[in-house]
Amino acid sequence: MVFNNTHVATTISNPNVIPCLINESDNTMLTKLHTDVEIWNILNTMNGDSVAGPYGFTTKFFIKIWDFIKGVVMDVVRDFLHGNPYTKFFSSINIVLIPKIISFNQMEFVKGRSIFDNILLAQEMVHDINAKITSGNLIYKLDITKAYDNLNWHFLYEILDLFGFKQPFIKLIKNSIENCYFSVIINGGNHYFFKSEHGLRQGDPLSPVLFIIAMEYLSRGLDNLFARHLMLYYRNTADFSITRLSFVDDFIIFSNASIKNVKVLFQFLANFQSMSGLSINNDKSNFIVSKSVNHVRSNGIKRFCGFNSTSLPIKYLGTPLYRGRKKNQLFDNIFTLIQKRIHNWSSNFLSFGGRLVLIKSVLNSIPIYI
Repeated sequence: MVFNNTHVATTISNPNVIPCLINESDNTMLTKLHTDVEIWNILNTMNGDSVAGPYGFTTKFFIKIWDFIKGVVMDVVRDFLHGNPYTKFFSSINIVLIPKIISFNQMEFVKGRSIFDNILLAQEMVHDINAKITSGNLIYKLDITKAYDNLNWHFLYEILDLFGFKQPFIKLIKNSIENCYFSVIINGGNHYFFKSEHGLRQGDPLSPVLFIIAMEYLSRGLDNLFARHLMLYYRNTADFSITRLSFVDDFIIFSNASIKNVKVLFQFLANFQSMSGLSINNDKSNFIVSKSVNHVRSNGIKRFCGFNSTSLPIKYLGTPLYRGRKKNQLFDNIFTLIQKRIHNWSSNFLSFGGRLVLIKSVLNSIPIYI
């Protein structure tokens, strides 16, 4: 989370890309008062042993003494739904210093979709990078710098308004994210409280939803841009046109490789960055051009977009993307990590069932998040 206020109120440059999808009944449902039974049911779905807040109370504590505190909790919920900001007691978070409405293209929040869908689609698009087309094909692999930390609140509120959320609900969102206090733990103790001025809280279950809603402007804006500039499209052998794939803050954009089209695309991205507060990490972003693009034009693309060119294979969501026949060495890093994990586990006394759980829950996820 970034704590200084570097963001100002902004105006969406092209509000027409966001449709009004939330109707009156939706807004009524979002702000209706909940019964004590509903609150109790929600409480029981939460992890009772999750990390406690600054005052040491876990969810299990509230469940155990529910009969005694039910009235107080319901009063707090009603106050919140009436638009009253809650106190520091409920909105404070410890920071431990440790070394160290949604488009189908946003797979992480589409029911029935998986992270593997993004990987498979990206692989298909990479396979066609050298398809014959005027000016050649171009793939941008973009990384957004500290995405949750930098999101402009004013931009988020405008997007919510464009989608049709009414002010009472937007006020609830404001109270949730603006009345958040942080305390840094030093030598085991809390030291002062301070507020953030922009960004979303890591670990807050509401944060991913709000972030994805804000990113809808980028997703739908790209659709609108490509529809207005047909020469932007990436050429592939399939019957469908994919302009981009996204998974949270990992973006791949597929486009034509002419300098004119690069400028059109990055003018849109620059505008998005200035409105949203988000920015592309040039050090972690790169691009790939088809073999028909000469070295001079590749350097021109590099000068304009600000990050380096690369070549296949590349890694996307932990998995290598490549052309041609699959080679075992592309997956050597996955095999190496699995071998290290197995070696570490060999010193533990695990039952057959325990080994099976580790394999399913840990090893299966390694290729995704390497």
